[in-house]
Amino acid sequence: FHPVLHLFMMLSGMFLFYLGWAGRQSLIVRLKDGEESMIFLPSVSKNLMAFISYVNNLLADPARTEIRELLFFHVKQADIPWLTGATAAPDKKLFPLYGYTYDQLKRKKHDMDPENIVAIKPGEAGKEIKFDFAGSPKELRPRLDGPVPRSSLADKADYMYIFRS
Repeated sequence: FHPVLHLFMMLSGMFLFYLGWAGRQSLIVRLKDGEESMIFLPSVSKNLMAFISYVNNLLADPARTEIRELLFFHVKQADIPWLTGATAAPDKKLFPLYGYTYDQLKRKKHDMDPENIVAIKPGEAGKEIKFDFAGSPKELRPRLDGPVPRSSLADKADYMYIFRS
């Protein structure tokens, strides 16, 4: 055996061991049918971590999925017609309007007046709702940039129990 060949093979083995040990960052998505899909990521951002936390919280309680899907906004009753696009708001600045996800609202409920909370179904609101990074590495706050259809507002009876519990 030639010593240079031995040295080269030993260093190559150590390098390959290091690459295997270090690995690559990946996101594993488990689908409903049990399949898993692995997506390799070049980097992990705070927004990605917040989005993963939001989705995991959304899926954590299947019994209350329809409530967890709602996005909650603190809007005065006089501003609701502007929120639903029924009238224009020439003098008032309503947008952008920052809201809360279900878990964020449950943490803040003691600071809020339940009469001024409006819940929006994001699937019916259109593309107006976006999510912004909210400071904490695990939080995304919904942001509304324009009016939504009245049909996207959830019935208050469906979510007012949050404030009573």
